[in-house]
Order: sequence, then C-alpha cells, then structure tokens
Amino acid sequence: MARYKFPQHFSVLAGELGRDGLATAEFEGRPVQIKNGLPGEQVEVRTVGVKRRKALVEAQAWQPANPERVEPACKHFPRCGGCTLAHVDPVAQLASKRGWMLAELAAAGVEPARVRDDVAGPLMGYRTKARLGVRKIGEQVLVGFRESFSSRVARLDACMVLSEPFSGLLPALSELIGSLTISADVPQLELAAGDPVHGNAAIIVRHLAPLAISDIERLQAFEQRYAIRLWLQAKGPDTVVPLTDARDLTSTSSFRSDGQLLLGNPDFGLNLLFHPSAFTQVNLAINRSLVREALISLKLRAGVQVSDLFCGIGNFTLPIARSGARVFGVEASAPAIAQARKNAAANSVDCEFAVADLYSDAVHRGSEHAGEEQLRRIRASERLLLDPPRSGAGPNLAGWLGPNLSTLVYVSCNPVSLAEDAAVLNSNGFDLASVGVFDMFPHTTHVETLAVFNAR
Repeated sequence: MARYKFPQHFSVLAGELGRDGLATAEFEGRPVQIKNGLPGEQVEVRTVGVKRRKALVEAQAWQPANPERVEPACKHFPRCGGCTLAHVDPVAQLASKRGWMLAELAAAGVEPARVRDDVAGPLMGYRTKARLGVRKIGEQVLVGFRESFSSRVARLDACMVLSEPFSGLLPALSELIGSLTISADVPQLELAAGDPVHGNAAIIVRHLAPLAISDIERLQAFEQRYAIRLWLQAKGPDTVVPLTDARDLTSTSSFRSDGQLLLGNPDFGLNLLFHPSAFTQVNLAINRSLVREALISLKLRAGVQVSDLFCGIGNFTLPIARSGARVFGVEASAPAIAQARKNAAANSVDCEFAVADLYSDAVHRGSEHAGEEQLRRIRASERLLLDPPRSGAGPNLAGWLGPNLSTLVYVSCNPVSLAEDAAVLNSNGFDLASVGVFDMFPHTTHVETLAVFNAR
C-alpha cells in the first residue's frame, strides 16, 4: 500500500486546543495539528511537515473567526516557533493555562480549596533569557528562534517578546556572525539580561571552531558598540569564558569586572548577581510577583525555620531571610550555591546553603554524613519552599515532610509534575489550599504555577 501523502494545501475544521497550543483536527480520517487555528474555525492550512503520520500545518485563513482570536502583534507569527498562542486573546491564554493545570490536578485526584486569580504581566519585551539558533545560508546568516515544526532558523528582523537590548538586535547579530571567519561554525547564541540598565546584558557565542584574531577584534567592537558583554563557549557549559577582561575595555564602560549580571528585587531591597549561563526566571516583573506571593503564603515570622529546595542563586532564599526567617537553601549546582553565598554576603543577609542532589538516595536516606545532615535540616523545617525543574520534586519528596512542617509552597513550571507531586503530598497529610497561574511566558504554552499546601 502506498504511503498516504497530505496535500500541500487543504481545508479542515479545527477542534480543541491541545496543551501544546495546537488545534486538533482530522483530514480524511488522519490526525492533523494546526498552529494558528482555534476551535470551531474552518481553516485553510499549509502543510509544513508530517510526524508519526500526523500532519503539522499552519492556518492561513479561517471562517468564522473564533471570538478569542486576536491579530498577532508580531508579523513573524506563525512561521516563527518562538510563540504558539500569539493569535489568542491574552485573557483566554491564561484561562487555557489554568484549565490545563486544573485538569492535571483533577486527573491526579487532587482538588484545590481555592483557585487564585491569574497573575499577568507585560505581554511584550518581557523575555530576558533566550537561546537562538544560527544558520548560514549562502552568504547570509540567520539568527532567531526555530521555525514551527522545523529545525530551520526563522528569518526575523526583530522579536517583540525579547527584552531590551535584544528585541531589535537580530539584524546586527546576523551581520556580526556573518563577518566572522568561522560564521558557519556558530550554531547558537544564548542571550541573558538582568535589570534594564546600561551594560546589564550578555550574549554567549557557541563556536565549534577556533576564533581568528580578526574574529576576536570584531566581537570586541560589537561588545563596545552595544554595551553587551560577550562570552565564548567552545565546548560544554564549563567552557564558557568572557571574551574580554574588564581591563581591556574603555574607561567609560559600565561592565562589572567579573562580567556578571544584576537582578534586583526592590520589594526586599536586594540585588543578586548571576552568571549569564545561570538559571534565572525570564520575566522580571512576574518573578517579583511570584516571590512576593510565595513569601506571603509562607506566613513567615521571625525565627521560623524554612528550607528552600532547588534554591539556585537565592531568588527566594534571600527574600525569606530578609523577612526574618532562618533559612536553609539547597541546590545541586555548586556554582549556583557559590553565587548564592556571595549574594547573601553582598546583601548582608544571613543564610545557610548546601550543595546536594535532591534527587539522590544519599539525601533521602541520610546514607552519607552530608546527606544525613541535610535531611535532618530539611525535616526540621516549619516551612518548605520548592522550586524544582520540569521533572518535579523527585522521589524524595515524602521524606522531606518533617513533624513540624505546617506549610509547603511549591513553584512549578510543569503542570504534569506538579500534579504528580501534589498527589504525593496529599497522601502524606497535606491539602492543596490554593493554586494559581503566573504568566511567566505570554504567547506560549508554558504554565508557571504557585501552589500552597497546608498540613491537615
């Protein structure tokens, strides 16, 4: 039997919006996923690819328009894969995210006592971190997000969700990479910015071939012109180094000598420094709201014992300590903990930190001296704050729930792992008191959630 081939263009009735932001449909009995389509629309689509016998298509016209459809602010949508929901009203975007999150909790048998109001922030210019693809086509270099359903780099002249100074910088970056002798050996750029002040942005240039002296001179000129610190990455993450030492820059430069970026939290009078490759939240306004609401939910008082697990550079740890609590931060990344300690000292905040893989059996069982001490400290806590990666809290969650624990605040970036962990907490005597969505990534399907659990 000949393999079925989807037409390049066809019409289909769009069904429900999936959790990937794509509308579902069928064409001649075969599944279709539609970018830029909304439920109830008869859409004219262009086939972009086929994956596992499923057509991947872009809607180019629709009739009638779904009431939640809006005109995308970005002219590169839907071709660019950086955003999936740019055609959906922002209020409806949040409603969808809330619905996805609650559906996962319900499937896990967990019902919140209260659903918090959604927390929204800036819709454009919010994204302070991004990884962009680089591709050379002939003599032209493209810099941007990947295209929808493709590994190809989208042809962009600007990106409206990137923060300053990056949003309008893509043509200059394309020109810069194109001028290098190794332009075909630069696969990606990693962007990072802190608070929007002069000289508080960085770009990590991943290169697969050695740089010539002329390349370094061009990179230095770009660094000076745009007041953006450039870093180089020849191999793995541990090879990231600054392009130029501060002493080589002009006297008018505002770069810090260590090349770190500044992340301020004026609500608590804090300034945190971080390496451009370190994890930080991408949306500064939403992050401040998240920290503020997390601390309110912890119901802190002077002297209360708190453990901040997966603490990173101290995003939550330092505000907790500033509020008068005794806080113990734990994180697997040794560089992150080193930076957290520096940030605590620089802000005159009293915190204790430890490096530990919270997924490991050592911390769970206390089978090593260090693991035993860390587990004891965690189990002695009266409050817990968890901000784990997408994989969730891991297999040791139940073991962290000590006899004095009354409140656990869980910051999640994945409704699936949140629901799984909520079920564990529920079966170990903790009820989901409240849960709500914070719109960390507008126009995408990313769901950032704050969940509060109280002991029965």
